Amino acid sequence: MLPEFKFGVISISATIAGFYFYHYLTEFKIISSLFSEKHHYPDRLTVTEFVSAKMTGFLFLGLLPSLFFVFFTPLSFTDLGLTFGETGKYWYLIIVIPVLAVLITSQASKNQRQQEVYPQMRLKRWGILQVGISFGGWAIYLFAYEFLFRGILWFLCYKAFGFLPALVINLSLYSSLHMPKGIKETLGAIPVGLILCIFSYLTGSFFLAFITHLAIASSTELFSVYHNPDMHYSNQ
Repeated sequence: MLPEFKFGVISISATIAGFYFYHYLTEFKIISSLFSEKHHYPDRLTVTEFVSAKMTGFLFLGLLPSLFFVFFTPLSFTDLGLTFGETGKYWYLIIVIPVLAVLITSQASKNQRQQEVYPQMRLKRWGILQVGISFGGWAIYLFAYEFLFRGILWFLCYKAFGFLPALVINLSLYSSLHMPKGIKETLGAIPVGLILCIFSYLTGSFFLAFITHLAIASSTELFSVYHNPDMHYSNQ
């Protein structure tokens, strides 16, 4: 078996396994239950669940898969997409993408169904601390998330199977893992995933995909708070 083919298959297995453990631990709130005081601090509970979920994602989607490939294979972080590559060549996208994300999510977050899901921390009052926790949690989680999908999975499958098969594999796994969130997000993940894979292909890095995803997620959270009548921002 060719090494490229073997690493491609392993990357698919690592993606599925990583998400299985992440989803299982967060769905049943196994980690957060160890630190929560459910009867006295409801706000602390939702913050604890959010932070625990994001850190669990960082561990199983990013840290453990990357350590496996670096220490147990001849691959380097660069082979896995953990490099700036040609990102500087597309510097203008780092400016344009966040602006587009703000414009799109500012309108999409007016939807009541979206407000039932976002922000993930169900807090009535949002101050600087809460916003910082939200942004930091999403940043840590999405760094691992995109490193797995648009780094490890994309580059190893691309080298093993070629562009189109790697794209089909990436989009299939990416969209199917959105199924618990409903058919709308499952289908919506396909064009988003396509754009993110193209960014990685062009730059040789997952960083632009990470910046794009973070801009979408963080602006969605902020505007969902703003448009939700049961939530408000505070200076304290």
